[in-house]
Amino acid sequence: SDRGFEITYSNAPASAADPDSIRIQLTILAGNAERNHYDFAKPRINIGRLAEVLDSDMRTVRRNDVALKDDSTLENSTVSRAHAHLEYDSETNRFRLFDDGSARGTIVIRDGSVTPVPRGNSKGLLLQPGDEIILGKVRIRFEYAGD
Repeated sequence: SDRGFEITYSNAPASAADPDSIRIQLTILAGNAERNHYDFAKPRINIGRLAEVLDSDMRTVRRNDVALKDDSTLENSTVSRAHAHLEYDSETNRFRLFDDGSARGTIVIRDGSVTPVPRGNSKGLLLQPGDEIILGKVRIRFEYAGD
């Protein structure tokens, strides 16, 4: 400071984007859902068969944002009621895909490569624009709105 300036250092984190401002788009490519196209701006998106998952006492234990219809189509029958979810990762300002212990598994196809998503507790898989999410035999394209 005796030379006319002062330098201070800080480990303050860079400001992360607000998860509610990051928009993503999901497009159903194979399977039968409530809609064919979804647009979200929220930090967590649940995906599964049925809009609401109930316990044995008929209490709601989970609501799916992308609800595949509980019909007789081959694709939909391969999706668990609470199959997977996408969650915003504040460190990367991107979304991760998690398999919630599904019976048939979850994979991502990116540039022709197939990557399985670990079941249960894991760090999930960081999603990139254009990734194809495979839940059993249902296919969903993932995009960041504006990318």
